[in-house]
Amino acid sequence: MPKLAIFVPARNEGDVIGNTVRRLANLEYPKDLYKVFIIVDERELDDEVEAFTRDVVYEVGSALNKEHKTDFIEAIEVPKWYSGVFGSTEETFEKSTKGRALNWALQVVSKTDGWNDIDMIGV
Repeated sequence: MPKLAIFVPARNEGDVIGNTVRRLANLEYPKDLYKVFIIVDERELDDEVEAFTRDVVYEVGSALNKEHKTDFIEAIEVPKWYSGVFGSTEETFEKSTKGRALNWALQVVSKTDGWNDIDMIGV
């Protein structure tokens, strides 16, 4: 079976992201063959929201990782300064977009040890 990476860009979704993460954890697929990356934006910390997406992902993800005894839920935070250009470290403070978030996540994940084991990416 292929090893999957699931990317979920999410900003200002603190009130719904917990349910999304739980549903992704309930996929009928071996937990050691997929990893869920919730991509949050550091800019959300400047917004007025009831719950920060990042905090909910850490809380729910930690509980699910512990329950399933594997780290398959992870948050990746896009820095405010990121340009959105894959591979770039130029600080341009471009506006937040899903493409910008996905490029950052690819940039981060491609530098991890498990990157070469990933067969497919779903968004």
